[in-house]
Amino acid sequence: MPRQVNTLEPASSIVSVFGGCRALASALKLCPSTVSRWSTSYDKRGTHGKIPQKYWTSIIQTAQNQGKTITPADLAGLK
Repeated sequence: MPRQVNTLEPASSIVSVFGGCRALASALKLCPSTVSRWSTSYDKRGTHGKIPQKYWTSIIQTAQNQGKTITPADLAGLK
């Protein structure tokens, strides 16, 4: 039986844009476990794919600094 991949959106997609949890955490000056928690289900004490809004501005600015585009709609999971 194939292993099911757990993709909790939009966090999984946003983290992937930056190359993973450690890369995004480093860019935002956060602990990697904080970023990892965004892609973790509620039952494992995560945010179930939701990125807390207090990080949105930093994520958007960091993306711009790296030549990437992340919008509030991306962070809200509207795309």
